[in-house]
Amino acid sequence: MPTSQVVPRNRTGEPESVIDEVERRAPDGFDRLEDVIDPATVEAIVTGCAQVSGSSLDQVNRRT
Repeated sequence: MPTSQVVPRNRTGEPESVIDEVERRAPDGFDRLEDVIDPATVEAIVTGCAQVSGSSLDQVNRRT
């Protein structure tokens, strides 16, 4: 996995973008994450980061 793809994403804070978005939407806190952000949005961000870093479930399972 090319470092040239991972480093820029980390520099822009992509792995933490879910946390940043939740904080923006619910600055006073929340009881349920689902009330703040769609689970599909969280999954898309996490999956995208994992894919670029070579740590997606599919990529890890192919290595064994």
